[in-house]
Amino acid sequence: IEKSRGKISSFSISKANAIKYYTSINTSFLSIISEIGKKSTNDALSKSLLAYANFLNAKERAGIERAVGVGVFVNKGFNGDSSAKIKWATLIAQQKTYYDVFNKIASNENLDFFNKARSIPEIKEVVRLRKIAFENENIESFKLSSSYWFKTITVKINTLKKIENHLSKIILAQVEELSDESLSHFILTSVISLLLIVFMLIFGYVVSHNILNKLKKLTNTSADLSIGEADLTKRFAGMGYDEIGGVAKEVNNFIRRIQNLIIEMKAIGSENFKQSVSLQNAYEKLKENVTLSSKENYAVMIRTTNFEQNDFQNNLIYISEKAYNYLRKSKVYS
Repeated sequence: IEKSRGKISSFSISKANAIKYYTSINTSFLSIISEIGKKSTNDALSKSLLAYANFLNAKERAGIERAVGVGVFVNKGFNGDSSAKIKWATLIAQQKTYYDVFNKIASNENLDFFNKARSIPEIKEVVRLRKIAFENENIESFKLSSSYWFKTITVKINTLKKIENHLSKIILAQVEELSDESLSHFILTSVISLLLIVFMLIFGYVVSHNILNKLKKLTNTSADLSIGEADLTKRFAGMGYDEIGGVAKEVNNFIRRIQNLIIEMKAIGSENFKQSVSLQNAYEKLKENVTLSSKENYAVMIRTTNFEQNDFQNNLIYISEKAYNYLRKSKVYS
């Protein structure tokens, strides 16, 4: 840029090339603003950026028009130079197109500022000078100097610069507001995320602690059941209603059934013991009072379980009168 500026200042570069150089640079800068506007996800900011880009393009063409018009007024008109005439007309048409787009998408606030700022007489004078140049091939008779054209359109361009500053200020305010909103949203999201993480950590700790406590209870109660006297009165208590609690409940039911079976078995064993003692006592009394003999005595007994047979001769056994009376009282013999 410094090198090109030096050439322009020393007039070692043509006017056309100088204008082309600055136009290419400005076009690159303006295209960046347009691309930002297209990629923005905020509708209001997108419109402001696109309106701003169109306004800057129009302002850029106004600057080129100033240079082209100086050449025309220096030569006292087009004087048959159709290329200069076409170029100037193109610049005017481009400015109109950019302003039309700007008017359609700019905010009401920016449009009001734009229209009020453009109400200066110099802008109307630029239109009048254009008309004179385009309607007359030679304008020498109008006594219009190139410096007058330059001064008049420079006032217009300076006014456009004020509008540009206003538009950029509005856009910066929008960007700052969106930045603050984004920061607030980021902070809120971060706080919520942090709270969720803390909640999940606490929840995970409580759940794991609860599971470990239940497993510890299961281990301790299982040890009481499997070691030593196997205390079947123990139960898995306070296990809750989750999956572990369900397993503990079923195990408790199983232990209760085993306990009931053991109680029943103990009761049956106790009853059998009582009966065996009773039988033992009866046997002792029977042994004490009854003596069996193969010799004939007071009474005879048949010792058999086959009562269908006709001959009991070989099954006879004899007892004394004392044994007979004892058996008769005990209802064993009659």
